[in-house]
Amino acid sequence: SDPNTCKPCTCNPLGSNVNSCDPNTGKCTCKDFFVGDDCGRCQSGYYKSLMPLPPNNVMCHPCQCVLAGSLSPICNEITSQCPCKDGVTGLRCHTVLLGQYVKALDAIIFEAENAILSTGVTCCSYPAYYTGTGYITFATSGGMATFAVQVPEDDTYMVILRYQYSSVENIKINITINPSVPDNLIIARSVPVVPPAIIEVEITPTGATNGFINAGLTNLSSSMHYTFVVQQETTGTWNLDSIVLMPVAFNTSALTSLGVDCLPAAASPLAIAIECQSEVFDLSLTFYNQTFACNCSVANASCYCNPFGGGSCLTGICCPPGMYVSGSTCLPCGCSGYSNSSQCDQNGQCPCPLGIQGLKCDACSNLHHNISAGCPPCTCGNPDCNCIQCVCTGKSSVCSANLVDYSEAVVITDFVTLCLYTASIECMGGWVFVSESGLPTPSLLSGGGLHYVLYIADDIRLYAPVSYLGNQVRSLGLDITLVVTKLSSELQPQYIRLTGVHRSGALIGMMNFNTTFSTYTIPLKEGYWQWNSSTGPNATLNDLIAVLSNVTELSFSAHFTLDLIEQSIIQSVSLFTFVENNATIPSNIQLIPGLFPVENCVCPQGYAGQFCQVCSNGYQRISQDRTDTCQKCNCNSLSVNCDPNTGVCIACTGNSTGDHCETCQPGYYGDPTRGIPCLPCGCLPLN
Repeated sequence: SDPNTCKPCTCNPLGSNVNSCDPNTGKCTCKDFFVGDDCGRCQSGYYKSLMPLPPNNVMCHPCQCVLAGSLSPICNEITSQCPCKDGVTGLRCHTVLLGQYVKALDAIIFEAENAILSTGVTCCSYPAYYTGTGYITFATSGGMATFAVQVPEDDTYMVILRYQYSSVENIKINITINPSVPDNLIIARSVPVVPPAIIEVEITPTGATNGFINAGLTNLSSSMHYTFVVQQETTGTWNLDSIVLMPVAFNTSALTSLGVDCLPAAASPLAIAIECQSEVFDLSLTFYNQTFACNCSVANASCYCNPFGGGSCLTGICCPPGMYVSGSTCLPCGCSGYSNSSQCDQNGQCPCPLGIQGLKCDACSNLHHNISAGCPPCTCGNPDCNCIQCVCTGKSSVCSANLVDYSEAVVITDFVTLCLYTASIECMGGWVFVSESGLPTPSLLSGGGLHYVLYIADDIRLYAPVSYLGNQVRSLGLDITLVVTKLSSELQPQYIRLTGVHRSGALIGMMNFNTTFSTYTIPLKEGYWQWNSSTGPNATLNDLIAVLSNVTELSFSAHFTLDLIEQSIIQSVSLFTFVENNATIPSNIQLIPGLFPVENCVCPQGYAGQFCQVCSNGYQRISQDRTDTCQKCNCNSLSVNCDPNTGVCIACTGNSTGDHCETCQPGYYGDPTRGIPCLPCGCLPLN
C-alpha cells in the first residue's frame, strides 16, 4: 500500500482512551490493562468483561485464580476460566470436584491404640476420645509407647499430643525420635545417618475433657522411617489418644485471625468451620499438591464424602459418577461438553463457566453468543448477538454497553391500588383531567382503578404528573404502556401526545383498542409516531430525541368508546426508562431486576453527553427542518464559547463586543470580522 496514504485508526472503543492513534505507527492509547496496537486484548492475567470495574470503569478484570488450586494464574481471556489442577473445579479453581476432598490440617495422625506398648501402659480405654477407637493409659514412671511414623513430604512438623488427664500434678514425658533408613536407601548410601532427637514436655491437667499440647518442632524427611517413643518420666495416670504431625506452615496468622479455632488440635478434629474452609483448601492443596478420591461405594451408602477432610461418606443413595439422586433413583447429569465437569449437583445443575447457562450448560448467557466457541461476550459484528444498534441521537455509530451505572425501571401509576378505597383527588396520583370545552370534569367512582363517566361531546384529556416529564431521553427505544378496561363494545382510536421544549410541534402516537380489556404499548421509536397530528408525517429520530430531552406534556384523550355515555376504568400508566444506581428512587418508580445495557456513546467533535444529545463547549445547537446539529460558535476567534441555544458569544476577548464579538468596544477601532484587531483609538483629549 502507499506509505503516504492516511489510514483510519482501528482503536477498539472498549480498550482505548480516545478514538485516535499515533500518526506514525497507528498504535492506540490503551486504557488500564488493555494491550495490543488496537487495544483489543487484555494483558496476561486479565480477562475481558462487559461489566466495567469500579472505580475507573476498567473493562479488563483480574483473573484472581486461587493459586493453590490452579495450574497457572492466567485465565481464559474470554470465559475467565482458570486452569484447574486435577480434582479441582470452579471458575477460579476454588473448590474440589464432587467425589474428591482435600485433607484436613490434622491428617497426618498416628493412633495410640496402634502403638507398641511396654509394661505400665495398657490399651484400650474408651472415654470421649478424639479419633480412632480409644486411648492408651500410662500409669507408672518408665512406661513407653512406640509409634511407627512416616511423613508424605520433607518439612518441619509440629509434634502435637492429644490426651486426657484428670489429676492435678504435671507429668513429665520424653519423646525420642529415632530415624531409620529403608534398606534400599542404605544400599544406595543416599541418605546420611541422623542421630535421635529428644523432645521433653510436661503434660498439664485437662480435667475430664480432652486436651492437646504442641510438644515442639522436628525436621522430618519423606525418605526416612521413624519411631516415636513416648516415655513417662514421673508418676501419674493419663490417657494418650494420638500423635498429630502438622506442617509448621499450617500455623499461619490467617488461621488464628479468623475468630474460630481453625487448627483442629484443640477441638473436634473432624469439624472444619465454614470460616476455615478456604484457608484449609489453600494450605492443604499447597502442601499435598493434589486432592484425594473419596473412598465410597454402594456399601457405604453414598458416592460423595466431605470435601474438607474426607472421612465417612455422606448418607443417601449412591449414584455412580455423572449421575445424581432424584427421589429414589439415579438420573444422568447429561452435562454438555461446555460444562466445567460431567458431575452435576444434587438438583441436576451442571457447573457452567462464565457466559454459559442452562441446567446442562448448553446455552449462552445474556450478552454472550456462539455456544460452539464457548459463548464469548457479544460484539456487534456477530449476527446472532441480537445487538442493539447505537442510537446516540443519530450523531454517532460507536458506543459501548454500560451495565454498571444504570438499572431499568418503570415510572408507574397504579390506579387499582391508589383508588381501591377512595374516589378523592388523591386517588389520581398527580394525574389531572382537563376539559378543553369547558364542560364539567368527569365524575370519579369508587373501586379499584380510576373509574370515570364521560360524555361524548366533551373533549377531555388526562395529563401526566411531573414524574413523567423533564429529561426522559433514557426512555428512547423503550415503551409507554396503558392498561384500560372499557365497559362498551363500540371502541374508537386513542392517541397519546408528547411535547417538549426543543420542538414547537407534538409527537402523536395512535392506540387502536380492540378488546374490552386492553394493554396497549407504544414504543418510543421511529415508525410509531406522527408529527403534529394523526395524519401528519412520520416523526423522525431527531423529533423523538428533541421532545424526550425535555418533555413538557404527556397526555391522552379520555374517550375510549362511541357510546353517548361511557364508563371506563384506567388501571395503570407506565413509562419505561433507566435510572442511575446511586439516585434516590421516588415511590412511583419500580426497579426491574436483570442486566440491561445502556449505551455510552463515543461522540464526534462538537457533541457531548452520554447520548451525544448536547453540544460541546464552543458549539451551538442549530435547528432546521426538525433536524438539530451542533455548529462551531461564530465568535470571530475572539471567544471559545457561546450560549448553546442562542449562539451568543460569551466573554469576548481582544477588546471586542457584540453577539459574535464582531465589533470593537468603545474607544477602540478595527474590524474583528476581517481579522483586524481592536486597537486603542489614541485620540488626544480636547484642550
